Amino acid sequence: MALTGETKYKILYNTFLKSSKDYSNFINTGFIDLYNQKGHGVLEETFRYISYEWGNIMNRSINLVGFPEKSLERLDKKYEELTNSITAQTTGIQQELPFGAGELDKEYVKKVLLKHSKKSWVELRSTLVEFLIELRERQLNLSNNIDKLNLVFANVGGYITGSSHNGMVSFDLTTGTSTTNLLKEVSGTTNTLEVFCSNSFGSISPDYTNQVTHPNEYLFFINKLMTNEIVRYMDSYDRYGYAQNLVDYRDDELIKDLTKPKRKYSDGIKKEIVKPYRNNLLKLAITFLNYDTKKYKKHFDRTEIPSYLQQVQSIPKAIDNFEVTFTQNNTELSLVRRFFDSTVMGTNNGSYNLKITKNISIT
Repeated sequence: MALTGETKYKILYNTFLKSSKDYSNFINTGFIDLYNQKGHGVLEETFRYISYEWGNIMNRSINLVGFPEKSLERLDKKYEELTNSITAQTTGIQQELPFGAGELDKEYVKKVLLKHSKKSWVELRSTLVEFLIELRERQLNLSNNIDKLNLVFANVGGYITGSSHNGMVSFDLTTGTSTTNLLKEVSGTTNTLEVFCSNSFGSISPDYTNQVTHPNEYLFFINKLMTNEIVRYMDSYDRYGYAQNLVDYRDDELIKDLTKPKRKYSDGIKKEIVKPYRNNLLKLAITFLNYDTKKYKKHFDRTEIPSYLQQVQSIPKAIDNFEVTFTQNNTELSLVRRFFDSTVMGTNNGSYNLKITKNISIT
């Protein structure tokens, strides 16, 4: 005798809704944290190339932000480029050494830059790995719930049975008002989520390599060249407040090290070039901060990304139980088995559907 009954999808929908909110909230806070602490260029470079951004939610093509592709590999390459430039003494920071700098001054600056570039590279790598692990977890939580909804959309359900999980039951779902209502709720949520994702990804297009004079130095050193002195030199008064907020997250550690005066028992540069060199470094830092402040409004203005995030976060939980009757139907066993196999093994295509941890590589 075929198994029949009624099942409710309220919990599945609300779990999907929560994972959508968790995902969008992490995208927002993760982007802001990277931007504030490491500079907008890090965000842009990390998401220069993405994968797993496309997929289907209940038969509708919906794009997420996506997962960065080979971002650590590119970071390593840019670090190598930077160290080569430092060794060749061709960086912008080295070119800012004033007239009168001798070979000992140049060697000192080179040593300081090599030390700070390695430190920055290690810190950036660690920060990005932590970010990518968390992003992968949030996306997988979301896509796992999406996969279950997609099975419901096919009017099919099922479960594994037996102590060794080698049995399987499949059943057909009866279409009607409840499935229509479920589809309507999911469609509304995914539309709102996609608008947020589209605007978030659109805010981090990789512009810094074309708009910053020394992009690798900007990438690795911007958070160590900041001081309150340069805020008033922004090229727009409207961005003074933005500049101050960003500087508060950063410091001038590199400027202090580069302009340390030489003493009898410690390395440094000649006392007479300390002030002009510091002024030159501040002018260079201003160009970096000017670029960063131009990105500020998109992330913080209430009419920009925060408004789209709020729209996602304000979606209410479902009240409808989405009750659907089912009838056992073994002709659907192969479809249900493929679904459960994919939730264990994952798939190798470029969509976010039916993915597991091993499918989304961080390195």
